[in-house]
Order: sequence, then structure tokens, then C-alpha cells
Amino acid sequence: SYWNRRSARPAYPVHIEFLRRVYNDNELADSDEPVVLCGQEIDLKRITCPLQIIAGRFDHIVPLPVALRTSHLVGTPPEDQEFLVIQGGHVRAIVNLDLYPRIVEFLTKHGGPCDRTPVS
Repeated sequence: SYWNRRSARPAYPVHIEFLRRVYNDNELADSDEPVVLCGQEIDLKRITCPLQIIAGRFDHIVPLPVALRTSHLVGTPPEDQEFLVIQGGHVRAIVNLDLYPRIVEFLTKHGGPCDRTPVS
């Protein structure tokens, strides 16, 4: 079967709460109160790693302005952020062979040494 035909089946109350808090209320980005998950406060500003934001100009799932807003929600300095905007939608933003050289370039610049040790 294809990846888009598979689905997770969370318990109804968990699913409803997830949809309300993440999509309707957008608590991670817009709440005055910190989001707490398993007793741990989630603070997006603590994310300081290099960030490559890949967005589709016609994405209806993560609209372009929302994707670009990510850069202001995290603590990554602007010089360690890169934006790639493609002329397509949600899936095309990732399944786009033209982007791969830019992704590899970003990972090479910001990543550590490559360890090709097989995982057993």
C-alpha cells in the first residue's frame, strides 16, 4: 500500500484534543501559556540547531506564510537558517529532485562528520 493510505488510529479523545490544541488553537505558536507534554514544558526557542525550511508556494496543508513563520518561533540564529520555496504543493515540496543538491549542501555545511558504519 502507499504511504498516504496508511493512518494512525489514536483514541478519539486524544485525537480530538490533538486537533484542537495543535490545529485550531495553534498552541505551540500562539499560546501565552507553555505547552506541556508528559510534564515537560515545550519551548520552541530552545531549538537552536541549523534550520532549513522547505515550503511549497501552493501548499494547502502548511501554507507558505505559516512555514516561513517557523523561523521566528525557534531560537536558531538567522545566519543558520535557509529557506527553499518551490512552485508546488505540500508533497512536491519534498518529493522534488531539484531540491536535493541544496539539501545535501545544507547538511554538509551544518552537519558533523559522516559515519557510514552499518547499523545492526
